[in-house]
Amino acid sequence: MREETRQWMQSDVREDIKRLANWLKINRKSILVVLAWGIAMALITSKALWVTYLESPLEFRLGLNISWGLLNVAEHTPRLGPLDYVLFFAVSLVAGLFLADLETALYSYIMALVVLLSVAFVHAFLFIWFVLPRGGSVVDPSFTTTIIWSAFLTVMRLVFPLTILLTFFSSLFGAFLSDLVQPSARSTSARLEN
Repeated sequence: MREETRQWMQSDVREDIKRLANWLKINRKSILVVLAWGIAMALITSKALWVTYLESPLEFRLGLNISWGLLNVAEHTPRLGPLDYVLFFAVSLVAGLFLADLETALYSYIMALVVLLSVAFVHAFLFIWFVLPRGGSVVDPSFTTTIIWSAFLTVMRLVFPLTILLTFFSSLFGAFLSDLVQPSARSTSARLEN
């Protein structure tokens, strides 16, 4: 009885792996677009951290950050500029063009946003911990929690709400444009029926 159960479970696992490999092969383009899209947006967001502290060497040396309440001046905080918003728009528009379907673009946007927030948060945490003189050899758990909170607030200030809305609408606009230029098979069949 045990040998039969083991064979059944192994065959089930093999089938699951085959289905997963087949799904990955079918959705390879969408997965690559989502990863590239999310990482590109995270790099644009991460650039804001570097630019802020490179433009203001004093803040770089002291490691000042508004999320700690040390500064109350908006010019000393990481922020996105007009070029960053243009880059967000362009990257999202191109991603929407590659995805070519509104439903796929919507679900891919959600996954790209998860990639964006994850990569940007990890980068902000590592930036605050290692580049700014905040981390070093501190072992205090409350200090680590403060750095995590600071990284979270920094990323949310950069991304929410304007960046999220801009990337959402530009990706849907790109998918809409792609559907206009090269209608998908589903859209073509629906038009033929009418």
